[in-house]
Amino acid sequence: MQKTLGVGHYTLKRLLNHKTGRNDVTGGYTILTAEELHEAAERIAQRIMQYAGLTKPKEQSDITSLKSLVSKLNMEQKLAFLAELMS
Repeated sequence: MQKTLGVGHYTLKRLLNHKTGRNDVTGGYTILTAEELHEAAERIAQRIMQYAGLTKPKEQSDITSLKSLVSKLNMEQKLAFLAELMS
């Protein structure tokens, strides 16, 4: 769930109040604001509520869905898609 929500490793550790190891130099320099932690906590809470059946997933707009699909195409497929749209 962490990766699909875009929550970083250090953000998750901070939310769970886990300490970083002594050999983790990056963890010592990672500073997360309350706003960053709040946004991540909200995303996680929303997903948990969806899994529990308490809320429905947000429906994507048509343009968002289209962008998502097109982003998965390689350049040749994108060009063929555009050519088809233009004809």
